Amino acid sequence: MEWLRLYHGTAFDVKLASVAKRAETHRTVSLALWIALLETASQADPRGSIANVDLDEVAIGLDLGRDVVDRLIVAFTARGMIGPDGMLEAWNRRQPKRDDHSTERVRAWRERQKATRGNADETHTKHSGNAEGNAETLLESESESSPNGEDNRRRKRAARLPDDWVLTDEWAVEGEIARLNAGLPSIDLRVEADKFRDYWHAKSGKDAAKADWLATWRNWCRNARSPGPPPSRSSTDPIPDRKSRLSDTLRRRIADADRQDDTTP
Repeated sequence: MEWLRLYHGTAFDVKLASVAKRAETHRTVSLALWIALLETASQADPRGSIANVDLDEVAIGLDLGRDVVDRLIVAFTARGMIGPDGMLEAWNRRQPKRDDHSTERVRAWRERQKATRGNADETHTKHSGNAEGNAETLLESESESSPNGEDNRRRKRAARLPDDWVLTDEWAVEGEIARLNAGLPSIDLRVEADKFRDYWHAKSGKDAAKADWLATWRNWCRNARSPGPPPSRSSTDPIPDRKSRLSDTLRRRIADADRQDDTTP
């Protein structure tokens, strides 16, 4: 095993920020250690376990103090990201073995090609020979095509906004980042989420169905009006940059997560 999956959103995962706060360190440190643990667990036996990891080597490799690593391990465990048996959270679900190698799928594809090659014309035979070198790509394309030849990857079906849609932390961060990238001031995302839900639930006709609701939400946030003019600032006041504004958003998410932890029996 020479690779593992790193899912979208890891860099902005609110849990990593919450862990950093508990361990009294910076969130980039918790992110670096978490990725190091993923790599170590991927090479462990059993795969997904850090029970036998040498934390001294990890601390040296990341140029961290051993006390910082220990505090983060405790915080990861408290958040449920590391189990009592040393297994990383949901490892088998997020890092399944069945997709790590496609040997069996490629072999089956080649067998189908051999079975049909005898009845193919000369042109088809030549293409089949060339296709064998690209078995992986063609197999993926074949699996994504519907029986009538439509490419589902290119024809994503549009749908209405789900009736139970609510603003999640991930969507809130996406909306804030969309505003930041456009150079726009912050807005009350909860208010905008209520407007977004009511508008699309009330809208009728074909325009009420979208193929990518997250992209629609980002556009909504970019087009949303700020509640009022920004407060006056003297020439000596520092201008907040994107990083500090994004940090404010993450701090709000961390506070929400901590309140949920405090109310959990």
